[in-house]
Amino acid sequence: MKLLATTTAIVALSIALAGCGAANTASNKATITSTTGNAAATATATAMPGSDSPDKAASNANAGTSQETAAMMVKYGMLSGSNKQISEGNVEIKDGKVMLTNFKTSKGPDLHIYLTKGKDVQMGKSLGKIDLEKSEQAFDLAGANLNDYDSVIIYCDKAHVTFGTADLTDTPMDKPATPSAMVTKTGMLSGSNKQISEGNVEIKDGKVMLTNFKTSKGPDLHIYLTKGKDVQMGKSLGKIDLEKSEQTFDLAGANLNDYDSVVIYCDKAHVVFGTADLS
Repeated sequence: MKLLATTTAIVALSIALAGCGAANTASNKATITSTTGNAAATATATAMPGSDSPDKAASNANAGTSQETAAMMVKYGMLSGSNKQISEGNVEIKDGKVMLTNFKTSKGPDLHIYLTKGKDVQMGKSLGKIDLEKSEQAFDLAGANLNDYDSVIIYCDKAHVTFGTADLTDTPMDKPATPSAMVTKTGMLSGSNKQISEGNVEIKDGKVMLTNFKTSKGPDLHIYLTKGKDVQMGKSLGKIDLEKSEQTFDLAGANLNDYDSVVIYCDKAHVVFGTADLS
């Protein structure tokens, strides 16, 4: 009987141990399965492409819209010389490009065209290098937003000098710029302030010519291109020779579209000796 009882107890213990092993095995399998599942989920999550935040997505959309709008905008301008340099021609911006036509400029070692705000080159955007020999040139906006700019500048990067500027507008120029070398204007001098000043004025081939010229003697007479006979805002073309009836002066880059008169002026006495309206 004792032997039977002992045998029964051993069998029962074996069964219990076997049950524990099965339970542990099942638990381990569940743990492994759970871990494997989590790893798969992590791998799946990692494999999925990330998406931008709503703010970033909106920002990207706005940037794209701005660039599209800039590419559709049309702007116009007319170049005029600066710092005694020649710079003339028409500026037209459309289809994402800046186009120069009837363009002419003084020679410079490293001329570039810039989009600027308030003609501030340091904060502007260089669009490319100017070809000194071409009267028609085009430059890509390269993603520039025209809402950020109001002018175009021809600038010498090497000498840090502005050769010409153009204010940008939304409306075409009433009269396209014509190179000054192709413009012809005439006038007739008459005296002012009890001074003698007479003769013919003819402007052509980029030069101002005086014929049958005669003037009162003055200590420092110069000839000026002016707008509304305003010498202070005018452009001096050179010193008058009191003895010559025929004299010639170079326009020196002056844009004749900016002037309507010629003035003979004494720089020393600040007196106008004669004027001529140009037509």
